[in-house]
Amino acid sequence: MNSLIELLSHPYLITNRVAESVYQEEGAAIQQRLRSRIKGRHHFTVEDYQAIRKEAINVSRQLDRIADKLDKKEQAGDKQDWLLLMQHPWLNHKHILKQVGKKYGLSYYKIYDSLRDKVDRPQGFIGGLSKEYRRFASWIRQRLDEAKVEKKEYVFSVGRGGGSHRG
Repeated sequence: MNSLIELLSHPYLITNRVAESVYQEEGAAIQQRLRSRIKGRHHFTVEDYQAIRKEAINVSRQLDRIADKLDKKEQAGDKQDWLLLMQHPWLNHKHILKQVGKKYGLSYYKIYDSLRDKVDRPQGFIGGLSKEYRRFASWIRQRLDEAKVEKKEYVFSVGRGGGSHRG
């Protein structure tokens, strides 16, 4: 499950939000449950794996849709609220914007201001941003495919109680 752990610990993702959508509950205990699995203190359950896989596939599709929206809006040439188009509860946009900004020699703050139309945006920046969203969506699908292979040899937890003791 190393690829699943790598996916969940990626800096583009907000672990607390991932945990809340995977377990469909809110709270510190829910967030800690996922963190303990990411850190390797506890094993994933089969239900954890299936829920994470389902949610991550949906997120990768949504990232592709966001990239398509960014491309369409840029081609239309309208003034857009770019930050609103990029919103997703799982994503830490600061890391994404920093990564894309490196290619253009811009800091996070200059990028953020350019998306709010306070300063001029470099030519092709929105295209680079949509490309990064697509790249990340593809990377998520690749990690999920690797996790599918790793699943065959992984020892899943069966939870608390007598059934959890192997011997």
